[in-house]
Amino acid sequence: MSLMAGCRIGGSGSGAVLSHCGGPCPNGGYRADSSAANPAAVYRRGGRYEMRWSRNNHEGGFVRWALVPVDKRFDRAAHERYAFHWSCWSINRFKCDSMSKHRDCDFDRNGEGFRDWVTIPAVFPDGDYVLGWTWYGGGQGDIGHFGDYYDCSFVGEHTPTFSGGSCLSTVDRLGICWREPCAPMRKVRQRVPMEFAGGAKPPPIRSSSLPVPLGGPKYALLSSGQSAFSETVAGLRQTPMRVSYLRLINTHTREVLPFVPLGSKRIILGPGAKFSLYAETTGDVRSVQWFVNGVTKFMDTTRPFTSAGDDHLGNYYPWQYPVFNRRVYVSVRAQGPYGEQDWLSLDMQFKQDYRKPRHYVGV
Repeated sequence: MSLMAGCRIGGSGSGAVLSHCGGPCPNGGYRADSSAANPAAVYRRGGRYEMRWSRNNHEGGFVRWALVPVDKRFDRAAHERYAFHWSCWSINRFKCDSMSKHRDCDFDRNGEGFRDWVTIPAVFPDGDYVLGWTWYGGGQGDIGHFGDYYDCSFVGEHTPTFSGGSCLSTVDRLGICWREPCAPMRKVRQRVPMEFAGGAKPPPIRSSSLPVPLGGPKYALLSSGQSAFSETVAGLRQTPMRVSYLRLINTHTREVLPFVPLGSKRIILGPGAKFSLYAETTGDVRSVQWFVNGVTKFMDTTRPFTSAGDDHLGNYYPWQYPVFNRRVYVSVRAQGPYGEQDWLSLDMQFKQDYRKPRHYVGV
């Protein structure tokens, strides 16, 4: 939900930027395309999903996951109560390929990240939530002084679990190292989270103890698009206007290409190719706003609604954004005459292929 690089209190190291974000969710730097109306992912009860986090040259500690109703996202006790999975930070290490580097391994000198597979508890009622993530107990070598780190993401629609056996960590619970650097320096040793000490398990999360999210779900499980790590859905709600899908435009040939599921197909660009994106909409849409990786890029107020505009003579302006050989998260918000809106977000991959004709745009 935020572009903040590290939500924590304090910081250390050469050139470190001190942060004053005490969690359990980021308190600033919010993405322009992040809201309960446009969740980053949609999950089914009992579904199993891959989660990734950036290594950022760090080792040690624990990761904790929680699902919390949106209106309780800044409630620390709610995050503790509805935490449903713990793991080691340094679990399931993987190497990033060129497509994943900028998303999962951008700051890591070894091009590595970590991941785990998380099962969404079946007891949660339909609704809008934040997925709360925290890292604590980080340390490299024999000692460490990392603080507690936090992040959250809007998501829509058991007994807690721990994977990893034991983990190299400086502490076994949140709140001890609430500020970074954590003083005194602490020994790194094999530990389990406090909630699992001595073979114990946290109390079960029961449906009777869960608050029903305010307003009910705002998001429907329908066809097409969204994220590589959630259900295949489209940002379609019960509104009089909708964003149905996105299409490619070859701006060199002025051709709007036929529909293909761009969220699940790699987009191939030949040398010298120039392209734009076209939003297929229905209903009384007055404007379409475009976001790239959470940053506002363009607003089109006249049809056809494209990512870079046109001259109304059949010529489309090319999309100016560094997209080659990387994943790009594109969000589109259509707005109607009375403030109604609909969203569509796609995790898109762009690959430059010099074996293709010079101005080739396709999949």
